[in-house]
Amino acid sequence: MALVAKAGAEAVAPDTAAAFRDAVAADKLPRDDAILVHYALGVIDDRAACYGAAFGHFSAANDLTRREQAANRFVFHIEHLCVSAYFHSAVSIGNPP
Repeated sequence: MALVAKAGAEAVAPDTAAAFRDAVAADKLPRDDAILVHYALGVIDDRAACYGAAFGHFSAANDLTRREQAANRFVFHIEHLCVSAYFHSAVSIGNPP
């Protein structure tokens, strides 16, 4: 599904667009796939002059993208905080000599 969305919305058949809509409505897609599908649906709706629906899909894709970026920043921070040097320097914290 995401591969079709990534390929571009101009070649998406109506039944595929309906499958995209069902997939995002079920809210069970992995985040990366949901982002691509929302962007594809935004393009499909924009080209069909359904601007309100297109805006909703673009907005949802942007929101998911921001959440993905925030999660990546958090993981990056934790990975760089939790290095062995930190644990060696903090070994006495909470343990009185």
